[in-house]
Amino acid sequence: GDGGGEAPYAAELGGVRWRGSEQVLANRYSDGAALAFMVDGTAVFGGASDPAGTPADLSPRATADTRLGDLAGARGEGVSRGTISISDGSTTAIIDLSSAETLGDVISAINSAGVGGIAASLAADGMRLELAAGSSGRIVVRDVTGTAAADLGIVTDASPGAGVSVEGEPLNARVTPLTLLADLRGGSGLDLSGFTIVNGPARAQISLSGARTVEDLLNAINASGTGAAASIGADGRSIVVRNTVQGSTMTVAEGSGQTASQLGMVETAGVSADGVFAGLGALRDALVHSDIAGITAAAEMIQQRLDACIRVRGEAAAQAQDFDARATRLEDEKTAMQALLSNVEEADLTEAIVRFQTLQNALQASVQTAGHVLNMSLLDFLD
Repeated sequence: GDGGGEAPYAAELGGVRWRGSEQVLANRYSDGAALAFMVDGTAVFGGASDPAGTPADLSPRATADTRLGDLAGARGEGVSRGTISISDGSTTAIIDLSSAETLGDVISAINSAGVGGIAASLAADGMRLELAAGSSGRIVVRDVTGTAAADLGIVTDASPGAGVSVEGEPLNARVTPLTLLADLRGGSGLDLSGFTIVNGPARAQISLSGARTVEDLLNAINASGTGAAASIGADGRSIVVRNTVQGSTMTVAEGSGQTASQLGMVETAGVSADGVFAGLGALRDALVHSDIAGITAAAEMIQQRLDACIRVRGEAAAQAQDFDARATRLEDEKTAMQALLSNVEEADLTEAIVRFQTLQNALQASVQTAGHVLNMSLLDFLD
């Protein structure tokens, strides 16, 4: 996918391991529009397998240090900045959250506003914000600019009642490399007893005894030498482990505890990476064992990759043609602009003045004629 500095495919663990990237670079050619100028190699040769097991929602709890950018928010669209209004029924304050970076900043801004007895805090489980009312306060929270209150899950168009606190909607914190393992699963934490990964001839016991963060967990798996690749899921709520070796099957089993189960990565059937190298390896084995059915299956796998290659070549050709068309259009626009500048910069001043006066006289004559015609009536045509 990009210039990673090493070969994207290498012979390892009895198969071919993918070490590349799925990142595709693109050029931005206008506001909000980009065009890819490269092809992801996995589309042709294959890459990693599907995730092992069924990745679990790790439900990380938020803390005062959690960045707003690491929250999916109550609406699932992130947390935007803006201003909100908070009222206790008698006093209203406009609170600017445009510069807030963390949940702690939001809480401090609300508490510093001094609206009656209203006090903001993070719920004990770290899942939502809470607004405590005074004995007679009636909490009403609205957005003034932006959707910060809605994203934080604390909008209350109508007061829940005098002295009644407001319990916000879930903030949906995302998993990040710096997320503490103790904050996963709603603050229940992760069993650190570890698990076992087997991939072809490779076997590793993943120990998490000294792990503190999600990054420690990812590093332990990725450095296990089993061809397993761990990353944070696209949903931002899970950890996925994939097999990057074509030609071998990877399994994940529990150790002495429940680590793999809690992560949702127990895999007893095994996952295999699909690709042209897996097909060639399967064809080799089938030929050695005179396995007719295996030869047919391997040939079908290779044919699928050949079809993918033809499709990708067509897409690349279309992209190249699009680039050529855009380059030609830009060159034409450049030529037209240069011609326009030439007409302006090289114009004869005397000739331009004469042409302007001629056009001005023609315009005045047209205006006078139109005025005369508009002032005529039926009486002008009576003899």
